[in-house]
Order: sequence, then C-alpha cells, then structure tokens
Amino acid sequence: FEKLAMEDALTGLPNRRRLESELSAWLAALVDVGDPMCVALIDVDRFKEVNDHHSHNVGDAVLKSIAQIFRQGLRDHDFPARLAGDEFVIVLRGTRLEAALDICVRLGEATRAFDWQSITDGLNVTISIGLAQAAPGDSVEAVLAKSDAAMYAEKAARAPQKLGRE
Repeated sequence: FEKLAMEDALTGLPNRRRLESELSAWLAALVDVGDPMCVALIDVDRFKEVNDHHSHNVGDAVLKSIAQIFRQGLRDHDFPARLAGDEFVIVLRGTRLEAALDICVRLGEATRAFDWQSITDGLNVTISIGLAQAAPGDSVEAVLAKSDAAMYAEKAARAPQKLGRE
C-alpha cells in the first residue's frame, strides 16, 4: 500500500506526495549539512497537442518514455518524480547550479534525440526545464516556485517573437 501511495502508477517514478516528503527533509537538512541542492521543474512542451493530435495512449507512452530518459540520464542519488500531468521534478542533491545545468542540458538533448517516431509517425517531443538552487530556509513551495518561474522564463525566451499588432 505504501508503494501505491508514493509511486506514480503510469511512469513508476515517485509521485508528488513522495517528492514533497523527501524534498522537505532534504531542505531541512540543508542548514545542517550545507551541501548544495538544485531542483529542476520539467514540462513536456505542447503536451496537449500530443494528446489532441495523436491520442491519450500516445501521450501516456510519451510520459513513460520521458521517465525512462530520466532514469537513464541521471545519477543514482538524483531524485526524479512526476509532479502532475506532464510536469516532472528532479532533485539534484549535492549539485551546484553549474553542474545541474549540464545535467539538464543533457536531459534536453536526450529527449530531442529519442526515437519518438517509434511511438507514432509525426511525433516530436521536447521539454522545457526550469532550474533553481535551493537555499537554506527554502520551503518545498518556495523552491518549486523558483524552478517553475525559471521554466516559464525558458519557454518565453524560446517562443517566436510576434510581429505586428494584435
């Protein structure tokens, strides 16, 4: 029952409940231990379009594949979790911002390089990643809000510029 309560049934990753529990403990330990920790919030770009144009079964396959990409691309002590819907969080313990950025770049590249055509023709999937370094005294909500803001800033920076007036 504990496994069911703490694991996302679709991806097999820890779920939001487990993420919040673990992250809360790790944040509390930041003051005592002093090890750096970064939190990455990941969003599957245009996921609604995947479901609308290909099907919810394809959407499920995309989420499972993203989880597998994370498992293969992360270190043993990193902690990937499914936050909700098409959002994931990765806690990078013992990792400074520069090293965390390198890991996130590799995950983005691995996602782009994945053979999405093996799931269905015409499928192409990318992710947006917001990265924040946790600070002593941060709450779970605060560090997730910082990484969420960074993720939306990345999306905005990559959005094509609108021309003309609306």
